[in-house]
Amino acid sequence: MTDMSHSVPRTTVAPFRITVSGAYRDVNGRKLVVELAGGEHGDLLRIREAGRRTWVELDVAELYRRGLIRKG
Repeated sequence: MTDMSHSVPRTTVAPFRITVSGAYRDVNGRKLVVELAGGEHGDLLRIREAGRRTWVELDVAELYRRGLIRKG
């Protein structure tokens, strides 16, 4: 299994419109760029809209923990 020492970016298949109330598939929206990255700050999932520079960084272990809690 490959570790996360090298970032791996991927682009979503569908474009989305991102609003305060939610994310919606929209042909006039932007695709999302998702990147798995690891480093001295831990293992991260980064997400941004294509064409933008600002990333949202989420800790992979914390996302997994929240998913387990939500699954219940």
